[in-house]
Amino acid sequence: MGWQNTRWGMTEQEAAAALGPQGLRVDPPIQYAGLYVPLRVIVPVSRFSMNAMLQFSDMTKTLSQVLLTWRTDNIELWTNLLDRLTEEYGPSVQTGKFRTWRFKTTIVELDRWEQEEINGQVTVRYYPSCDVAPTPGSCHPSLN
Repeated sequence: MGWQNTRWGMTEQEAAAALGPQGLRVDPPIQYAGLYVPLRVIVPVSRFSMNAMLQFSDMTKTLSQVLLTWRTDNIELWTNLLDRLTEEYGPSVQTGKFRTWRFKTTIVELDRWEQEEINGQVTVRYYPSCDVAPTPGSCHPSLN
């Protein structure tokens, strides 16, 4: 229903409390198209330290997505993440360029891409299933 101890639809204060002391404030918040990041967490993966960016909706001010990023197209990191996610969630499905795990409340996408200017990126994106195919109770059960 979210990422780690957070849940889709949480406010910043609720998400900060769920993260505990590992949550770091981003001040000023990073702005995206329709989203902002006021909180992040460092997530160790093998020898890498990924940034988990908690993204909140500009409109609702609630948790809408979590994006883990590493600024390189490193195949070792991608393979390590694929193995860990498969161990935790089971087999993935190839969806375009993504490895995807779909659940009732959450979709997880693993991606790796190259871009010369920034040396590529490896990402894991967690977002509500209802952003793709809404079903009653799939995003914010307490609101239904």
